[in-house]
Amino acid sequence: MIENRGLKIFLYLLLIVLPLRESFALMLGETTPMRFGEILMALCPVLLFVYKEEYEEPLTITSTLLFLFLAYSLVVGVGFAELLQPSFAVKYFIRGVLFFILIRIAETKVIYIPEDYIELLFKYTVVIEAIFCVMQLFGYTILFGEFGVYDASVTFGFQRLSGTASEPGYLIPIITPCIYYFISDFGKYKFWAIASLMILLLSLSSFGYVAILVVILIKLYSSYRDVFIKSVLISGFSIILALFALALVFPQVKDVYVGVSNKIFAFSSFDEIDMDYSGAERAENLMVATEVVSESSPERMLLGQGVGATAFHTENNVVLFKPAEEANNLYLSVLINQGVIGLILLLFLFFTIFRQVRNTPASMAFFVGFLTQALQYFIVGNLWLYFFWIYIFFIIVLHRQQVLEEDDVEDLEQETV
Repeated sequence: MIENRGLKIFLYLLLIVLPLRESFALMLGETTPMRFGEILMALCPVLLFVYKEEYEEPLTITSTLLFLFLAYSLVVGVGFAELLQPSFAVKYFIRGVLFFILIRIAETKVIYIPEDYIELLFKYTVVIEAIFCVMQLFGYTILFGEFGVYDASVTFGFQRLSGTASEPGYLIPIITPCIYYFISDFGKYKFWAIASLMILLLSLSSFGYVAILVVILIKLYSSYRDVFIKSVLISGFSIILALFALALVFPQVKDVYVGVSNKIFAFSSFDEIDMDYSGAERAENLMVATEVVSESSPERMLLGQGVGATAFHTENNVVLFKPAEEANNLYLSVLINQGVIGLILLLFLFFTIFRQVRNTPASMAFFVGFLTQALQYFIVGNLWLYFFWIYIFFIIVLHRQQVLEEDDVEDLEQETV
């Protein structure tokens, strides 16, 4: 159980805000939303100093790498910047520092999270997303705190649902951890597994289909490591046969294949007759960013052009659609803003998370959320998505928790001997 009352309150607030995404937010001016999850992070500095119980030998490798990434971004990306967007930089560093403190809390403070809490967290997430999807089926939603008409996009003749996210595709990393957790004990959580899977399918997101494949592969690997390749081949062949059979029985399924291929095609074409506007909009920002990288000098390729440089380039060069603060590819944005050095620091940070994942349903579920978002970062650019860092927080806490439990078992065995 969690003894510290302040920490307990923080964790349950964390549970409440995790799935809310863009549904509720405090607007700063007309253009800058502070999501409830981001507002909660403001408590982290207080919690870091008030909560005293710490590990005897804390491991701080992830937060140290995050600190180095932020420090490098400040010194080189601001102090020696060729291009700098001050308003973007301010938001960037405030959010970055708050998430650094969140990760430092996970690494240094003794936190025990019971399984009941994890189960409640995922069930609550499914309930919240289901409520919002039902609202949207009736044509209403809540976005950034405002109740209004749900202006849904339509794919293959069906209305797409986004739950608490501003876009259907953004719902995917919120729901994939739930799917993994519930299918890990399908007999016990059958209803919850089917409900979470249905929510993902109702998004009609092409990225969602990729995410489902990721969940299946990770589940196969965690359950059948010794025969993983064989399982993947059998499962993959079965899926291909099933899709082929569906296309033969239901001609409408062909429309899905055509739609997905058109979206992929949109990343290399601006044919206004057949283009997928979502894909094409992302594509134009990507094309601008790619051109910036290809024309960068060796020095700027190494060090970057400055925090917010991507926003400057897209604002001045995107013509057909709207510019993005970051290219619709996080890794490309970091390469432009902080250079090769910044990108390497970030990738090393991500690697430390892989090393701390434990083969338990809870840890693997948060890892699925982390990995799903890391993959989605190839088509979106916001590094400081609060739930992404909350997933990291839980992965680290559960890792330290299991290490302590294993140490206690070893100590007990030694005392018995």
